Amino acid sequence: MAADHSLHLDAEHAIHRVLSIYSHLLDNQRWAELDQVFTDDAVFTIEPTGVRMGSLRAIIERFSVSRHPLGHHFTNPVIDVAADGQSARVVIKLLVVRPDSLAGTGSYEDEFVLTPKGWRISQRVAKVSVAQPDAVAAAKAAALKPGRPRLSLGVPPAGGLVDNDHFRLIEFARQADAAGVDALGVSDHVVMGERLDRYRWGPFPAAKGKPWLEPLALIATMAGATRRLRFMTGILIAPLRPATLLAKTLATIDQLSQGRLDVGVGTGWQPEEYESMNLDFDKRAQILDDNIGACRALWGPSPATFSSPTLSFKDIWCDPKPWQHGGPPVFFSGPLTARNVKRVVTLGSGWIPIMGASVDEVIADTRKLRQAFAAASRDPNELRVRGTLPAVKVKAGDKLDLDATLATAHRFAEGGITDVTLPMGALTGDYREVPAKLDELMKAWHRTWSR
Repeated sequence: MAADHSLHLDAEHAIHRVLSIYSHLLDNQRWAELDQVFTDDAVFTIEPTGVRMGSLRAIIERFSVSRHPLGHHFTNPVIDVAADGQSARVVIKLLVVRPDSLAGTGSYEDEFVLTPKGWRISQRVAKVSVAQPDAVAAAKAAALKPGRPRLSLGVPPAGGLVDNDHFRLIEFARQADAAGVDALGVSDHVVMGERLDRYRWGPFPAAKGKPWLEPLALIATMAGATRRLRFMTGILIAPLRPATLLAKTLATIDQLSQGRLDVGVGTGWQPEEYESMNLDFDKRAQILDDNIGACRALWGPSPATFSSPTLSFKDIWCDPKPWQHGGPPVFFSGPLTARNVKRVVTLGSGWIPIMGASVDEVIADTRKLRQAFAAASRDPNELRVRGTLPAVKVKAGDKLDLDATLATAHRFAEGGITDVTLPMGALTGDYREVPAKLDELMKAWHRTWSR
């Protein structure tokens, strides 16, 4: 083991990040980017089949043949860093669900090396013990047990953290990307009216005149400065954007980010935003349905035809199509009214609970949505839910108890919540503290899932 304990922790943190990138690339079939994980001369061997891939190109070609060569789900790794901090041995237990419908257990035995580009896998041996077909059902059921949710940070709105130096948000995105954060969430207001007292969830968090950057422009810029970080609008007031322009903009960002976009949408709460665009605030729910329905049509085969109460078109072409097949995942926000359940099931990929919902309420409503997915012949395991982690404060103080706050992620995961978020403002309001706070966050996050 490493003599320098801090060196060992830094290496463990970096190796966890590489493994997280590996999972992300597999999930999104981004084979060409496996150079972030493997060295050019890496060797990947699968035992007892004897399949051996002897170069990065061979690994990429092999991965491209099937969605995943093993179809496995792995547990937390055991990491043994060499005393000089230049190499490490990593063992990961596997639950294997093979494409040939056989199932079993196994392990990865990895050799990591520290290269000029960071930690990379130089040798991987996948040792697989395949069970008989009668064990398949049990293995598949186990594979669907909840795993670690994605961790996202809410980008402070209205100049929070960066004041008027908005370019710092780009550097913030780079820092979050390097730290291993899974995603950043960006909120939306096109204009602000005078009646902030209409905000139903307590005092509005920003005074009039504070700058709200346009979220899609901000996400596009941050995506261009990062490699693995995902981005989510949380939420985008979709009825304020013309449907065809919205479809084009989202598809363009999804293409340029190579599929790193999630779209959280809602109707907003300000009549003034609708009035300023000559839109009927009372029809906002219908406009939302129609705009997302139109996007779905435009992201599909061309030419597209669509008809709805608020807009229609026939035989039009909208290209490019998004990077993600069928378009970026769409999360609808708000309470689970009958109409919202129908939206999520028929038009969406996920749900964002209403602000202030308790953990128990979010879990109960997630169960309700999973049942609605099953009733509509959709796989409930495809449902994504983004829950906000309730901030837990240290006793007799305002300081965030980070470990206690993150611990709630286990309850969320067991309840089917797939994404958890924490406002960056809960960690710090001082831009100078961002690198240290991100490091503190990710170390606490890894501690949470190693218990």
